Amino acid sequence: MKKLNNKGITIVELIISFTLLMVIAMSMLKVVNEIRSFANQKLDEKKVVEFKNDLYKDFHKTMLTKGYKSMTDCSTSSSVCKEITFKDDTKTKFEIDLLAKQIEFNGYKYVLPYSMEVNFLNNYDNECNNSCVSIKEEDNYLIIDVPYFKTVILDEMINDDTFKEEFYNNISKYNLGFKIIYPYNL
Repeated sequence: MKKLNNKGITIVELIISFTLLMVIAMSMLKVVNEIRSFANQKLDEKKVVEFKNDLYKDFHKTMLTKGYKSMTDCSTSSSVCKEITFKDDTKTKFEIDLLAKQIEFNGYKYVLPYSMEVNFLNNYDNECNNSCVSIKEEDNYLIIDVPYFKTVILDEMINDDTFKEEFYNNISKYNLGFKIIYPYNL
């Protein structure tokens, strides 16, 4: 009879097994990180939609119940601000703080929920035109425009003239912000 070799596994077999397990684990880690990144991005998008909806709801409810009368400027170097006077002569501020990245209206502060770095576009460059943060009256409409963009996009815009041109031609593609239009005196 032939004797069986029962020495166990060799060190080479152990190293090869360990290496294969590490390769499999690293590839799985990459997939898990991609899924986590995608999930976080979708969660941020959901928070931005909730942020917009909460602000729209509060703004329109206040405007409908109190009625719009006029507005005066109360802006500072770091904020765009209008004091809104209602038909019952009460007042409230609509302030967009460009540094703190928050909007204050009716005593409530709405903070941009984006976990990634974003910035408002406000005189970021001379070609800003109608894409800057603004609160204005125009043809019986109160228009509040709050564009904001991923900082990475704005940094690329400063450094690359061809991207800057493409950015301004397709600004809505990059704009994560919103616009509130409220009709009055109709």
